[in-house]
Amino acid sequence: MHISPGELPLLDPRTPGYATLLDRLLAPAAAADAPLGLGPTATLAGLTEVLHWAIRGQSADETASVWLEYLRWARVLGLPVESEAPAPPRSDWENLAADGASWSTDTLDAATATALPLAQMQYPARHELPWADSSAFLPRLVPMALYPVASVAHLGQLAANVTALTHGSPEALATGVAWVILLRSVLGASDTDQRAPEILRSACASVLQMAPTELDDGPAAQPGLRDQYAAMGGSLRGIGALFVKAPCTVEMLRDITQKHPSSPTRWNTDDAPECVRDLHGALSAILGHVVEDSISARATDLTDVVRGALNQDQRTRVTLPRNIDDPLRLVWERWVTLAGDEGLLGSSTHENG
Repeated sequence: MHISPGELPLLDPRTPGYATLLDRLLAPAAAADAPLGLGPTATLAGLTEVLHWAIRGQSADETASVWLEYLRWARVLGLPVESEAPAPPRSDWENLAADGASWSTDTLDAATATALPLAQMQYPARHELPWADSSAFLPRLVPMALYPVASVAHLGQLAANVTALTHGSPEALATGVAWVILLRSVLGASDTDQRAPEILRSACASVLQMAPTELDDGPAAQPGLRDQYAAMGGSLRGIGALFVKAPCTVEMLRDITQKHPSSPTRWNTDDAPECVRDLHGALSAILGHVVEDSISARATDLTDVVRGALNQDQRTRVTLPRNIDDPLRLVWERWVTLAGDEGLLGSSTHENG
């Protein structure tokens, strides 16, 4: 299974089992450390808002819609949101998350804690945290694999933009794109006769199609403008430029496509950023290259997300705290209703530039 150039498989939310799929996909994503566990809900709420307007024939800025939900997320956690930031009205999911809850941010990832309260929306090409490469952003990107657009350029750009709302490292941006496109590819192939390792390797190979080894810039290109455009991921070429700037992510994907684990001399995971290392650990556990006990807790949660996408048995039934479970289910029930609208299936929503 290879994705056609520029195209991704679409998921039909009207098919039986779609709601169950959301449970298998989103529950392990929300099982992260409690403050991070609200991330998938916030992302899904932002995308749901876009669908809400699309049904009415109006476009919405997708990244900004997610960002507003992240400001709500920051507010629930009690982070000191900067006074110049937009102040969206309280939402139903926010009320559920805050109801009777005492949130602690002591264990919250440093990049997430710093970025969420910022008054200015962060972009891949303009970021206050260019060093941020932890894996804390990966669980909150999971709902994006369900977004009903078929364009690799569109979904890849959106994945880079939403990653950049908290994490600005080139490796983080590329890993975010890879994670979303990989999940969508796996979801689109999970009803085939392929075995799980074949599906996973094929999905990684599909992502690698977007990762050229070099760019033919041409003599007239201006480096500053070229780099800014490439960092936005606004086209297949732009997404390719993201991967050129993220060699660890590319090498990780190449390693997963091999049928045998890499030797330590070929790629030392200890030298990779946390986001690359944890995604590698999660995918390697699916392939049986490592035992799950040897990978981080976050990588183990990511493994359960991939198992859910593959419709495999997961470690255990995820039981979420009420202040994470209730808002997540509220938002995903609305998502199922809106995504099932016949006019949305296969539609192209507003693409950020």
